[in-house]
Amino acid sequence: MDSMKVAIVTTEYPTIESPNTGVFVRMNAQAIGMNHQVTVVHLRSEAAGSEESHYVDANVEVRGFPNAMRAPEDFERAAQIVYALAPGFDIIHTMNQRSLIPFGLPEREEEQLACAWVHTEPWQLTSPMDWPQEILPVEEILLRPDGLIAPAVKMLEDIASRRFSSYTAAVPYIVPSPLYPSLPPLEGVESPVPADNEFVPRPRVAGQLHLVSVGAVNAKHQPEVAIRTVKTLRAAGVDATLTWVGEGVAKIRSQEKIKELKLEEYVRFVSANEVGVVEALNAADLFIGPTKEENFYVPALQALLAGRPLVLGEGARDLQWISADTEPVVRIVTEKNSKFWAEACQELQAATATMEPREVAETVGDRYSPTAIAAEYDEVYAETMAASGFAR
Repeated sequence: MDSMKVAIVTTEYPTIESPNTGVFVRMNAQAIGMNHQVTVVHLRSEAAGSEESHYVDANVEVRGFPNAMRAPEDFERAAQIVYALAPGFDIIHTMNQRSLIPFGLPEREEEQLACAWVHTEPWQLTSPMDWPQEILPVEEILLRPDGLIAPAVKMLEDIASRRFSSYTAAVPYIVPSPLYPSLPPLEGVESPVPADNEFVPRPRVAGQLHLVSVGAVNAKHQPEVAIRTVKTLRAAGVDATLTWVGEGVAKIRSQEKIKELKLEEYVRFVSANEVGVVEALNAADLFIGPTKEENFYVPALQALLAGRPLVLGEGARDLQWISADTEPVVRIVTEKNSKFWAEACQELQAATATMEPREVAETVGDRYSPTAIAAEYDEVYAETMAASGFAR
């Protein structure tokens, strides 16, 4: 399709000072920028400076507008910026939940943008607890975009029927992997994937089993199951360890369980600032994720694309990226008893003993590469333009 002028509106975008903020937005922007003229409109914290900024980040242009996005005057100022920019673009593409705020002012509810509007919602389609009371609920705002995108089909099941003739579709996350060509790194910030784009071999030391998990430490992810699995493995004579990268409300309780089971030397819960996700994945034999429920489960897919087989909970059973192709490298455990988890870990480690990381990753294919997602957004833009009445 012909190149279009796209303004990606976001309240989160990585900077040298905050390189882990808005990574999802940047990956999408850089991918879309392969085929279109992209300007990122960053409604950024005033902590990053009180002056507007304008610079080029690899495939995209970035315009920063200081805005705390806390008070009604901030919301109106953000709306003025977005509505004023719209005539210069073919598509306004909002790409995180708070970027909806300029479109949720009740007094602007009937106002039309001067171009097509696409929204990508990466996490949830409902209002969070801290949603501003002056702004319409997220559920109402999401009925208005000409195109609505989420990473998983099941996230869209409820809202799709209420959007009538508007375009609604699932476009998955871009997941970094040595299997895919790397996106340009943010200048001054180390890339999350090694520069040589090589897979790191699994430890695979006889008698040892190094487990990793990544994600929020909460009841949904059942960290206690993973901790008890290490205890069960060690009782069976396996030198098992676990590194869990993440924060959450169950972290203190998990630390207490580690002490109770005398596993302080073998199990650790760390933040991504202490141990990077890629570093933790590369040091592991297997990824363990006793999840009860997931829409997409990015960390598990990233582990698979790093060449690490997966032992997952029943909440992963219906994930769109688990298929007959991934069956040799994924095990789903429906029981909570750690005996079943320990058995699954040992069985999978043995079953994949001769597989190299690239072979493990290739079971997924290229669906989650920047190039593949860029092509999906080409289709989104074409369909949205046709549905919106702004077709060129």
